[in-house]
Amino acid sequence: MKDAPGKYRTMRARDVQQNVDASALFEEVHNSWCKDRMDNGYMMLMEDDFEMCPFALHHLNRAIHAAENLYFPNFSALRVSFGFNGMVVHCKDVGEISNFLFRNRFQGPPDAMTSPWWTKYDEEGAKYFGPDRNNCAYRHNLLDHIGDFSSVWERGSDQRGRFPRCYDDLYFNGMSHNDWFDYRLCRGKEFSPCDNKPTMTNSMLTMMRASPEFDREFQMPTNTKTIKVVKGKPDQDCNDVCKGVKMSCARFALTHINRCRVLRKHFDCRDCISHQFTQPTHYRRSPMQTQDDETCYESHIPDQMVCEGKDANVVRLCTCHDADQEDNINVNLSLNDFIAMFHNKVSKVVGLDYLPLLNKAMIKHEINNCRRQAAFIAQIGHETGDLGAFESIASGHELEMDIAYGNDEKGDGVKYKGRGPLQMKGKRNYKRVGELVGLDLLSKPELAADKKYTFDIAAQLWSYLGCNQLADQTGTDVAAFDKITKKINHGEHGKPDRDFRFLHNRRIMDCE
Repeated sequence: MKDAPGKYRTMRARDVQQNVDASALFEEVHNSWCKDRMDNGYMMLMEDDFEMCPFALHHLNRAIHAAENLYFPNFSALRVSFGFNGMVVHCKDVGEISNFLFRNRFQGPPDAMTSPWWTKYDEEGAKYFGPDRNNCAYRHNLLDHIGDFSSVWERGSDQRGRFPRCYDDLYFNGMSHNDWFDYRLCRGKEFSPCDNKPTMTNSMLTMMRASPEFDREFQMPTNTKTIKVVKGKPDQDCNDVCKGVKMSCARFALTHINRCRVLRKHFDCRDCISHQFTQPTHYRRSPMQTQDDETCYESHIPDQMVCEGKDANVVRLCTCHDADQEDNINVNLSLNDFIAMFHNKVSKVVGLDYLPLLNKAMIKHEINNCRRQAAFIAQIGHETGDLGAFESIASGHELEMDIAYGNDEKGDGVKYKGRGPLQMKGKRNYKRVGELVGLDLLSKPELAADKKYTFDIAAQLWSYLGCNQLADQTGTDVAAFDKITKKINHGEHGKPDRDFRFLHNRRIMDCE
């Protein structure tokens, strides 16, 4: 290996050593794992202070295949996290990365050098990759930083909240702007840059794509009668702002006004940009404007947006609602939240078809607050495989003569097999729920999977089993949610997935 020509930077000894170590690591991978996989192998770098997000491997597998086969054939690098971390590269490039890091070991930290290399801002990278190979970034961050401190920052500097968390948009001011997910230009897309056209036929595209591309436009919750957008004053947090209009801060609705075009309706913005991680924490707590330079800021990290936090130089834009109706604000789900709850595996077309039926059923059966809806849809997501199947693939023979389900005659197990969003099973449930919704499900059990009735039946089953009351007892403690799982499933089959979906839904809906 030869040193790169040119004037060297003044480097910390540990950065030089990090380059040497990283070069040796890539060389080892090149000579071992990648040795027999030069044509079809990949490597992803992961630092020891990161861990995989739940279900990240599913996303990673799909992201690699979608990027490679649809949008960025033979990509130079695929980003799924930040720092010197979460970089997916082809095995055939690993040896050259090793050489590049060693040649340039005196030029800068490894993450600061490799990013310009595969984005082709560096001359060596542009020459190596040529005009046809380009980098891309996956929308979601798939690796979670452990702890609140980083060796990159000054020792003892608390970086709490500065790093993207699991499944946040992959946008981080510690990354090169051409290496992150451009959430402004690519809002609602899977990859950045997002101007690439699919390279496959429509039929193959439909088969490959696991999540739809849909616009996440500004959309307040459907039931907005008690939601009011209020502009504050300097040195007020949103609790103060809403108290001034005799209301309470609606934290869950802050994300719905987090748009520059909404800010411009309430402020005379000199400019409107995303907050910077190097700025004070309160800059990302809600949409706001600074008084000294009249710049408006939108936040891109929803779970950092809270009602608390104030500063003399900041005017916040807040969402307020009637505190007496707090539990029932989220009666109707928005289309975007509905799709997100099913991990973006439901198309917009399917969402528009099913959502009105689901909302109608939830209103009818009083699944009318955040906890109830988060739990209800978590169970639906698991039971149907994200709305993929409304009838059990099992024959039902295993439930023959099972008194626990009320199956007291031969053939009842098959006849009253699992159907509908909650995979209702058993003669007893079919009889009682059918009576409650006014359908003869004993004679026509297939109606439980009929789109016209299926959500109403599932919501009635939910109510009949007492799941609303159990959901009201849930917080972030999944132990209470597990009681619902036992009601629905007569056990805890699929508990990790159900629990993850429940917490995922609570976060989307911003449940207290």
